[in-house]
Amino acid sequence: MLALPKYKDQGYPFSSWLYRIAANEVNMYFRKKGKVLIQELNDFHLTKLVEEFDFSIEREEQIENLLSTLSELSENDQKLIEARFFDALSFKEIGGLFGMKEDAVKMRTYRVLKTLRKMMEGGSNG
Repeated sequence: MLALPKYKDQGYPFSSWLYRIAANEVNMYFRKKGKVLIQELNDFHLTKLVEEFDFSIEREEQIENLLSTLSELSENDQKLIEARFFDALSFKEIGGLFGMKEDAVKMRTYRVLKTLRKMMEGGSNG
């Protein structure tokens, strides 16, 4: 609430500005404590991401592989996937959160998903 007078409309949703403040505060808190925040994921959080990969019968094994592979991504790529699939933010909202244009966020998201697929198949991550 203290930062409200500093808000300037830059074409992004107001909610993305609030998300950015909240994310910065959480990061600051855990940096001061010297702890790493690990978000517990359940089926609800994974639903959209799992749909993206069109998993088959061995779903549980594939989900474990997906979670393991997610942890190998860079912190920024993890945050991008989290914002899109776990927080269900639009590309425009994510753009406001990351300070990027909507099209750039969309392109980066699909590149990260492509990288994830390659990593899960045992290919190179580039």
